[in-house]
Amino acid sequence: MALETGTIPGPCGRRAPGRSADCAPGPDIPRKQGGTVNNARSQSAGYTAGIEPVRESGVAAGWAPARVAADAVRPADERACAVLQVSGLSTVYPTTRGDVQAVRGVDLTLGEGDVLAIVGESGCGKSACLLSIMRLVPHPGRIVAGSIMFVGRDLMSLSAREMREVRGRDIAMVFQDPMTTLNPAFRVGDQIAESLRVHGFLPGLPASLTRRSRVRQREMVIELMRQVGIPSPETRHLEYPHQFSGGMQQRVLIATALACRPKILLADEPTTALDVTIQAQVLDLMREINETTGTAIVLVTHDLAIAAEFCREVAVMYAGQIVEQGPIDAVLEDPVHPYTRGLLRSIPRLGERKPLTPIMGEVPDLAALGPGCSFAPRCDVRRPCCDISQPELVAVDGRRLVRCHARRD
Repeated sequence: MALETGTIPGPCGRRAPGRSADCAPGPDIPRKQGGTVNNARSQSAGYTAGIEPVRESGVAAGWAPARVAADAVRPADERACAVLQVSGLSTVYPTTRGDVQAVRGVDLTLGEGDVLAIVGESGCGKSACLLSIMRLVPHPGRIVAGSIMFVGRDLMSLSAREMREVRGRDIAMVFQDPMTTLNPAFRVGDQIAESLRVHGFLPGLPASLTRRSRVRQREMVIELMRQVGIPSPETRHLEYPHQFSGGMQQRVLIATALACRPKILLADEPTTALDVTIQAQVLDLMREINETTGTAIVLVTHDLAIAAEFCREVAVMYAGQIVEQGPIDAVLEDPVHPYTRGLLRSIPRLGERKPLTPIMGEVPDLAALGPGCSFAPRCDVRRPCCDISQPELVAVDGRRLVRCHARRD
C-alpha cells in the first residue's frame, strides 16, 4: 500500500507532506534551493506496507557536565511535537589511561520532518553520538548519563529486546561504509527483506516458505529498490553486494533503512568515498524521502557544503560536545564560536587565491581533558577564564546556542 503524497493537518497547526491518514503528521518542509529531484518519481514515491506487524509482548550513574537544554531556543509548540529529544547524553570508552569521553552532555531536539547536520573534524564524537542514540555503542563503551526520548518514550529504560523492536522500525541508520555493512554472502534482496521480516511486515518460518509469502516478499523488495532509484530491480534483487557500485550499495542500505517506514533516519556520512555525481544522487534521494514522507533526518558529515545544501539546522561538535547549533544559514554566514569560524576559514573558495588558514594545534586527548574549555589551547580569542571553567551552552541572538566564554552578548 503506497502512501498518498497529499498533506494532512498535523499537531500544533502544522502539516505533514506525504503522510497517509494513519501515519503521524508533521511539519511542512520548505525546499532548499540548489538541489534537483525527479518530481515524477517524487509524486509516485511511497513505502510498501506489508502485513501488519506482530509485536512481541539502566544506565550506570556517571559523569555529566553542566549544560543548557538544546531546545532552549525552540518555541514551546515545536518542543511538544518533537519526535526525538536527547538530553545530557554522555558516552565513555574505558582505557588503561582512563575513560575516553567520546560524547559529553549532548542535547538535541528533532521535530518531525527536520533535517539536522552534525559536523566537525574526525574524532569529535559525531558517529559515537548516533551510535549512542541507537544504543549500539560497541564494547567496552557505555552510556553513562543522559536520556533519549522518542515520541515520549525513554529509550534508555527499554530492555535489549524492546530496543531491537525500535531499531529499524522507528529509528533507522545508514552506516558509513556499505561494503562493510552489507553481507557479501547474501543477495541484496534477502538483506532488505530481513528487516521486514524481523519487524513483522513479512511472516517468519515456516510461513515464509510458502509460495504466496515468497511472492509477497519479492514484490515488496522490488518496490523498495525501485523507490531508491536502483534500475532493473526485478533482476538486481538477486545479485550480491560486490555486483553493485558504491553508489548503488548505498542505495541498498537506504532501502533497507526505509523498509519499515521509520520516523527518524540517522545517516552516518552516507556520501563518503563517493564521487561528486553519485553524492548528488544520494542526497537528492534523501531529500525526496524527507519531502514525501516527513521522515526526520540526522546527517553526519565532514563537508560543510553538503550540510549547507541539504540541511536546515546544524550542530557543530568538538571534543564530544556541541559548541554551536542553530539554523544552517545563520551559523555559516555569521559564526559565533571560534571553532566554527576556524572550520570556515579552512575551506578553499573558488576564484580566491588566498592561502588557507588552518586551525592551529591538535585535537585534545579525550582521556585527559582539563577543567576548562576543550578548544582553549587552539583558540585565537582565549581568555584566562577559558582554562579554569567549562563554558555552558547558552542561547545567543535568540536563534542559536553557543558554548564559549567569549561569545557575543
